[in-house]
Amino acid sequence: IRISHCYGAKEPKELKLATHATYHLVLAWSLIASLVFILLRHDIPRLFTENEEVIRITADMMFFVALYQLWDGMQNVSVGILRGLQDVKIIMPIAFVAYWLINMPAGYLLGITAQMGPSGFFLSYSFGLSAAALLMMWRIRRKIHTVV
Repeated sequence: IRISHCYGAKEPKELKLATHATYHLVLAWSLIASLVFILLRHDIPRLFTENEEVIRITADMMFFVALYQLWDGMQNVSVGILRGLQDVKIIMPIAFVAYWLINMPAGYLLGITAQMGPSGFFLSYSFGLSAAALLMMWRIRRKIHTVV
């Protein structure tokens, strides 16, 4: 709402501050969540199963969950910022590139070709999320610079 208000009022300085504050908040929250996933990587799976093999595999994957948590937060909040900037048509092409052209091939390469299995697929998801986040952040930066 704050970003949309600043954009409509053509207040570039306030718009930049609101955007930076939004990214700082989501980054802080994502870092906390990532830390919890890493520190409790053996305990979280035990809430769902007693199978030691499943717990071991899940605990190994929690590092990748922590990594994707950071990028997921950044891409998620970027979508909201783009909506506030009334720039919604670009979201779908970015998602297509990030998830179909980057994430899917990376998943195949890491999960199957490199034989990383589930961890490879989860890591590839981080590639897709990071690509989406970075492309959207680039678009947001360009859009903010056009505000008069």
